[in-house]
Parts: sequence; C-alpha cells; structure tokens
Amino acid sequence: MGESSRVCQQNLADGKICGLPICNKSPIRCEAHAHAVTGGYLSDKECVREYIEKSTRDYVDLTGMRIRGMSLDTSLFLKARSTLFIGTEFVDCAFFGTNLENADFSQCKLIDTSFTFTHFTGSRCSFERADLRSREHLFSHCMFGLSAGKKGKPATLDFRDSRMETKRDFFSNCYAQTVVLMFDRSVLNGDTLALFVYKEENDIQWSIGLSVNGANRISFDSLRFDGRFIYTQSPVLGCYSPMLNLSGINFSEMSSALFVDAMLTPASFKRSTIEAVRFLNPVWSSVEQPSVLNNDGSFTGKSTPSLSDLREESRLYVQLKKGYEAAGNYIDAERWYYCEMETRRKVEAVSTNRLWRWLKQSVLSPYPWYKLVSDYGGSYMKAALWILVVFLASSLVYYFRGGVFADEPSSNPIANALIYSLSVMTLQFSRMYSNISTTTYLISIGQLLLTAILVPLFLLALRRKFRR
Repeated sequence: MGESSRVCQQNLADGKICGLPICNKSPIRCEAHAHAVTGGYLSDKECVREYIEKSTRDYVDLTGMRIRGMSLDTSLFLKARSTLFIGTEFVDCAFFGTNLENADFSQCKLIDTSFTFTHFTGSRCSFERADLRSREHLFSHCMFGLSAGKKGKPATLDFRDSRMETKRDFFSNCYAQTVVLMFDRSVLNGDTLALFVYKEENDIQWSIGLSVNGANRISFDSLRFDGRFIYTQSPVLGCYSPMLNLSGINFSEMSSALFVDAMLTPASFKRSTIEAVRFLNPVWSSVEQPSVLNNDGSFTGKSTPSLSDLREESRLYVQLKKGYEAAGNYIDAERWYYCEMETRRKVEAVSTNRLWRWLKQSVLSPYPWYKLVSDYGGSYMKAALWILVVFLASSLVYYFRGGVFADEPSSNPIANALIYSLSVMTLQFSRMYSNISTTTYLISIGQLLLTAILVPLFLLALRRKFRR
C-alpha cells in the first residue's frame, strides 16, 4: 500500500486533499472527515484537536462537518490565521474563551450553541446565511476587534440573510470595532437587539447590548424582528454620523423601536413603516426639509427628484407626524406636517421643463399659496397678518380713489375709507352704501373674496394650534 493510501483523501475548500492519517472505520478518510461523510456527529474534542494540529496549513478548515456537545476553547485555534466553518453544523456546543481570526461561519447551523468571552479578530467575521439558535444569549461578553484587511478592504461584521433565535438578548455586553456592520434581510426572534454606536480611537466602551466603535456603514435593510429594537448613539461626538440603512423594515411588527441621540443625517427609511418608532433627540439632515430616503444625504439637494421618491417621502412624513402625535409631541408633529405639505407641492410640480416646474411649484398650485398665507395651516399669526394687510391695502385703494362712499359721509376721508373697507369685510357694504361706482364695487368684490379665503385659513390655523 502506497504512502498516499494511508492519508485522508477528502477534498478541502482550497482544492487540496486533507492529508491526515486515515481512521480504522474508513479506508480513505481521517476520523473527522469519516464522521462528516457518514452523517454522524463529532463529539470527541481530541479528535478535532488532532485534526487541527496535524494540519500543515495556517488556517483551520472544519467546512461541512457536524459537531455535537463540544466546548471549543482557544487552545484549538492558536496557530490559525483563518477559521473556516462554512456549512458546519454545531449542536449543543459552546465557544468559550476562544480566539478566532477571520472566522467564517457562513451557512452554518449553530443549534443550542453560544459564544461567550470569544474574541473575533482579523478583517472580516461572517455569519452570512447562518442559522443561530440558543436558549441563552447568542453572544455574551464577546469582542469583535476587526481591522482593515489587505488592499484596504474595510473591516466587516456580516450577519446578512442570517436567522437568529434566542429566548434572551442576541448580544449581551459585547463590543465591536468595525467599519461595516450588516444585518440585511436577517430574521431575528428574540427579546432585545440593542446597539450603542460611537467613534473614539483606542477606546472600548461596553453597553448592555452591542457597542459599535467607528462604523461608517450600518445596514438593517429588510430586517425582520419582533422584539425590542434600541439604537443609541453617543451624544459626545455630534459630528459622527454613520451611513444608516433602515429600508424595508416594518417597525410596527416590533414590540418597540427606539432611537436615542441618533445622527440621522445620512439615514434611509425607504419602504419602511416607521409610525411606531420613537425618536429621542434625533439629528436630521435638514431643519427645513429632512431627507428620510437616501442614506447618502443626496435626496434633498436633487433638482429633479423622481415622482416615486417624492411620494415615498410624503408617506414617511405622514407616518412621522402620526408617530409624534401619538407620543404627545405636537410641536415636532407640526414640523413633519409641514414637510409632508412641501413634498406634496413638489409632487404636483414634477416636470422635465424647468420653467413649467417653477410655475407649478410657485404659482399654479394651491400649495405655495397655502404656504404663503399660513405655513400650511401651522401659523395663525401669519394668516391674521394677511387679513390685516388686505384690510389696510383695500382701505388705501379706496382712499386714493376718492369720492363719497356713504349716503351720510364722514368728514374724514381716511376714516371713511377704513370704515368702508371694514364694511366690505363684514358683508355690510351693500346695505350701508348705495352710491358707489362700478370700479369701487368690483374692487370690493375682490376684497370680499380674499377675506372669505383668509378668514377660514386663520380659523383653521387657530384650531390646529389649540385643538389639544
């Protein structure tokens, strides 16, 4: 029997053969690969240790294996620069005090398996498309100390398309230093997902959930979660604002959703349902017209936004308004109502022709006039001022036109013009005055029409101010 026949012939992820001594139960495979092929579970820790220690490579490859009831400590992975667990199934296992560099748990099944005091290093840690289930915390007192890789690749902590289920919290007293954090399309069933986000060089802060230091991009696109979602940002560094992707999330399915001191300058809530979200001291992209669609902050500055984007933004503003009203914050609710009306004005003015778009935004639509008169019903003082302006301007016109308006005129022409203007606004001019000219009568009709528009707008704004 040749030398090659006494070693394991199993193909590895890199295309090479295993090369470890064969076991008695298999003519061509080592102990570890024999268990994997027959469908059994590895439960002998020394078998795994022997498999790892006899490997001539500088990475650990446990791809596709099935491991049960084992405590995987740091002594197993001391020499490994990378640890591959792609498609591996762990049942009733525990990673305790383990150091894992460039760990790849993609497509893994981790049933009743948890990570405690585990240190993840390297440039990337991946749980993409993994299935993680535990009766306890999935990650407890773990550290994800990731740094940039070769050719400037950003440090990445990846939970995309994963399924995470626990009776408690997903992260308990964990810390992550990473540039990119992704939970896109993940399905989470558990109690609490809490993130504390900050940026401070060489500073480790611990929170109840997961502390994230230095992340430039955090993505929860299409996340599905039924527990408590808490996103907190350190208020010390107000200029730090990671790109936050919260698109396609139904926050109403969560038991609660809370953002505290969050920098939402480059945040996207596109396709999300956000009426149930509570915001405490948020910082938005703009006081006048915050962007809630694009996480690069570019939407507000677009000269020709698409109709679909405008309608989506209007929908989000309506939900924000309702959410703030439900929380009793009527001042900020008015702000979102203003943003909603501004977006509706832009929706009506969508056009490829710049001149026509300006005319519809500024002249031909009722929205700009509504804004001019009362800030979309939000300012009764502005509406009252316009009523006063119409009264005084009409009085001035009547004064310069001259003539006698009343059957028994006053000797003071200024008083006469003011009284006539007031009578027009109170619908008394036709009864009190009989000898007015046709031109004056037409001007009076115009004043009356303006008054009939302004007074209801004033009353509407007054009601919005004091209805609560």
